[in-house]
Amino acid sequence: MIAALFQQEMSTRKALMAVFISSSIWGVLWVPLRWLDLLGYQELWSTFAFLAIPVLPLFFFTYHRIKASLRFWPVYLLAGGFIGAGFSLYCTGLVIGSVTKTTLLFYLTPVWGSILGMIFLSERATVMRWLANGLGLLGCALIMGISSGDLILEVSDILGFTAGIVWAFGGVMLRRYPEADYLGLVFCQYVLGTTFTLIAIVLIGTPPPSVEQWFSGIVVALITAAIFLPTMALIFRISQYVSPGLVALLMLSEVVLAVLSAMVLLGERLTMLQWLGASLIFLTALLAAYSSEPEGHSEG
Repeated sequence: MIAALFQQEMSTRKALMAVFISSSIWGVLWVPLRWLDLLGYQELWSTFAFLAIPVLPLFFFTYHRIKASLRFWPVYLLAGGFIGAGFSLYCTGLVIGSVTKTTLLFYLTPVWGSILGMIFLSERATVMRWLANGLGLLGCALIMGISSGDLILEVSDILGFTAGIVWAFGGVMLRRYPEADYLGLVFCQYVLGTTFTLIAIVLIGTPPPSVEQWFSGIVVALITAAIFLPTMALIFRISQYVSPGLVALLMLSEVVLAVLSAMVLLGERLTMLQWLGASLIFLTALLAAYSSEPEGHSEG
């Protein structure tokens, strides 16, 4: 049954629900990453461990599948490169810039996904889709507690902005080539994401964990990678047959769960505006489902 989630195409609304749930799991990624930081995996080293651990198992599992579909290597490299770069830029922005602005700027992705979908996939712009985009962004701004002072952009904020754009390009490529092996795409995303993150670590100059710190956190890193790899693969697979703009909209659930989990685990209190923002994001999910293309839609 689990294999069917990846191999078969679900109905659009079931697929969007799967994206919503998978992205919600990403909303608690901060927990093991913060734990690793306390164990000595400072700044981007926790992200590096999270991305690097699955590379070798993925290589052995996907080698023959990728070898059998060499004609898609440009797709694997480009789509995986875009999404890997987007993830790395996003994490770097969280480290050296404003968490609030980096998150909000990254989650302009639904807008870029919708625009790129119209350009490259001949998707139709509907009032419902743009209403969902607007409500989703407003909900994200409210739940992140954006104020007028946060709207002043700094150089580091370009990271979050750029991350959203390149991630959207990757999503469009996934949708444009549904016949490409999604595991090959996942493998390249992890390899290139690891590479970009390591480059960022070198540029920032963060010292690596000591040998003792590596071993103290390896179990946490392994469990984190094992939990989040299937959700990444599922979103990649669904992105091959569902609009990239819709997928990006449903990924806003990550913001909701991040804030709610912080409330539960850290005792942070949510304001009425934050609760309103969370409600708007859930409303966005419903609008996204109703603005989805009919079954059998294909790009022109």
